[in-house]
Amino acid sequence: MSGMRTDRESFEKAAAILSADPVLNTDMLQAIVRNNAEISYAEGGTVLLYNISCGAFMFNAASAEEAEAALSDHETMSVCVAHGDVARDALSARYGFECDDPCRICIYTGAGPLTVDPRFRVRRLTSDDAPFVKEHYPHGERYIDERIAAGVMFGAEFASDSEGKLLGFIGMHDDGSTGMLAVAPEYRRMGVASALQSFMFNWHRERGWIPYGQVYLGNDASFALQHSMGLEISKDCIRWMFSRSNRYEE
Repeated sequence: MSGMRTDRESFEKAAAILSADPVLNTDMLQAIVRNNAEISYAEGGTVLLYNISCGAFMFNAASAEEAEAALSDHETMSVCVAHGDVARDALSARYGFECDDPCRICIYTGAGPLTVDPRFRVRRLTSDDAPFVKEHYPHGERYIDERIAAGVMFGAEFASDSEGKLLGFIGMHDDGSTGMLAVAPEYRRMGVASALQSFMFNWHRERGWIPYGQVYLGNDASFALQHSMGLEISKDCIRWMFSRSNRYEE
């Protein structure tokens, strides 16, 4: 992709700009930390980068003028994560993007590992577990298969259960965020979600990463979980934005 930069100076410049709001921009900062980023633009208070792992641009713009300058090298774009209203408005005006519902970024920066409730055993999922995941997370069967194959999905069982019946699961999305969290209805309000999220956060921290997730506005149950676990929550919102053709190919 022409004009993209992967040199250390570009990464450091982009990270310095994004650190003005490290919670909202955690996904962009972690793309850099995890060597998944190419920098397209980093000037003033604006950064446009490409996340190699998920194939989406990520964009935070300080002003309409800077937004226009950042996007000027890209005649077309399929998917971009807009951080804040300025980026959203610029993407809509230039590409006619459709906008997903707004999310807040939630990050965990606490000291030390989180305790996983010993009532539960957490294990990596295999292809044999795919039917259970697809039953409780109906958001793209191929994507679920890919995430399981990548080794980044985990399920919880009762530690006392020798048969290994799954209660729920969690995973890492291809953009690097924690998500895909679901618990079977009959096992909710038992601490399964907390155990899964604690495990997943520890898994990220063992790799030197900051665990983060994206929660849609209005998902009160998820926000309650994030608050109970001491996560920081962004004041501003991100929005996944799609070209019309890309959206309907999903």
